[in-house]
Amino acid sequence: MPSHKAFKQMEKKDRKNLKFWTDGVRYDLLSKHLEGYLDASAKGWRAKRAFWQGVCNEYHGRISWRVGDDEEPHALGEYDPLAPVVEENLTPEETRAKWVRINILNLMRDKTIDCPLMPRLTAHEQVSRSYMTWMCVRDAVLLDTQQDAEFLVQKLSVDIETLRLIRNTRYLAPREPVAKAGSLHLAWIYKTGTPSDQKRFENMLRMSPYCFDVLLQLIQDHPIFTNNSNNPQAPVEEQLAVTLYRMGRYGNGASVQDIARTAGCSEGSVENFTNRVFTAIESLHDLFVRPLTEEEKDREKQWVEDSLGFGGLWREGWIMYDGTIVPLFTKPALNGQGYYTRKSNYGLNVQIGNTPSNLRIVDYSIGHTGSAHDQLAFEGTAAYRYPDWLFKGLEFGWFDSAYTLTGRSIPIIKEPDAQQPDNMAFNKSCSHLRLRVMIESNSDHEGALRWIMVAIILHNMIIEIEGAEAGAAFGGQHERIDEEEDRGEQDEPIEPSMEAGRAKRQQLVDELAAVRAARAAAASDDDDAE
Repeated sequence: MPSHKAFKQMEKKDRKNLKFWTDGVRYDLLSKHLEGYLDASAKGWRAKRAFWQGVCNEYHGRISWRVGDDEEPHALGEYDPLAPVVEENLTPEETRAKWVRINILNLMRDKTIDCPLMPRLTAHEQVSRSYMTWMCVRDAVLLDTQQDAEFLVQKLSVDIETLRLIRNTRYLAPREPVAKAGSLHLAWIYKTGTPSDQKRFENMLRMSPYCFDVLLQLIQDHPIFTNNSNNPQAPVEEQLAVTLYRMGRYGNGASVQDIARTAGCSEGSVENFTNRVFTAIESLHDLFVRPLTEEEKDREKQWVEDSLGFGGLWREGWIMYDGTIVPLFTKPALNGQGYYTRKSNYGLNVQIGNTPSNLRIVDYSIGHTGSAHDQLAFEGTAAYRYPDWLFKGLEFGWFDSAYTLTGRSIPIIKEPDAQQPDNMAFNKSCSHLRLRVMIESNSDHEGALRWIMVAIILHNMIIEIEGAEAGAAFGGQHERIDEEEDRGEQDEPIEPSMEAGRAKRQQLVDELAAVRAARAAAASDDDDAE
């Protein structure tokens, strides 16, 4: 075959001719070796294996020609296996011999199914083809013109029913039992054990026993856990435990096979458990991911004021936004480059809007790939699409320098203006409020987004139940350097009206400068008094 680059440069017609040419070479080779195949079949499987090895070697030698990237492929001969057959005047014996030859050749061609030029067939397709080939050989060899119509109809009915059974039979081979002895049952021992055991439960399932019980009560009556089968589903608590354990793993330990061994179930059960639990948890979205009430906003504003030591316009910034890259384990097969980040990995760009006091997620945007700019991904959030619904009065959100300055989004100041003393103080004060917020097909992309959404719902649920300190046990597992986000490449400049944003940010700078000056004056007076 030509090199990949040269093959891509060929016209569609030439590619089609290439396929026909290779098919023709294979057919000619098998036709030439038909007698050898019959002899090898009569001698046993060892002779047949040696025969196939010789045919494959000759086959690959005939078609594995090469052309350089700067060379034109040589002309290929036309070969059309679908061309109409020329009428031949054959006797019944010659016709039968011809059909036997053709059917045996087709059977031989099926043996090269693992050739990279041909798509891999499923086990059901292979069995169906083999049975249809046997039908053709049977009718050609045992052709009897004296057979009546009733017998032929009965034989055809048997063939149709056999093919139907092959198609509808789920397992064509006996199912061998797989030994299962997982260790996930230890979670139930840890759940009711000592405080140290309960910490082990948290490490396994990433939430406390109390949160687990609350979540179980919220989802156990969901209709996804019921069916009309005589075989009931696994208990909901087991399905939930397997899903939470899977969500808490990353890398090689997150493979379906490893999760199944740990849980003591099959790989298919792991997938089914995950899909059901995700569906049930997604039904809780509006319960745990919602805008703050006015009282909750006031608490956040007071937290900002207490953290900085002064209020003014600064206390109106009650939410902070930042982008985070959720890394993928492998490069996606579909549009993989779109997921590539400047950190030389593949991921999804997720925008998170958190409250500063307890890390509750109030707003988010998912769906963009890792190469997307943070500002572009931010356009999917409620803060960008419906700012007057999320913010009231002078309220705004804090952002880093990758975002656009508006009246509702105040990013830190970029270079070179950031070198001015007042601007440096502004950026430093904003850093005290910084948060630590730790995807082969379109359906797989959407599936990865479900993982993120479920994680957001569970994040807020745990905060709602146990408070901000609930995640302290996992805080040491991530460093700030792990959260330096990839801002992507901004293809087109985004320039909305920024006058209101400039004025508001300047007011914040001025307020901070006034507070710093007052504090400096007070400190000076104290020194003079001493």
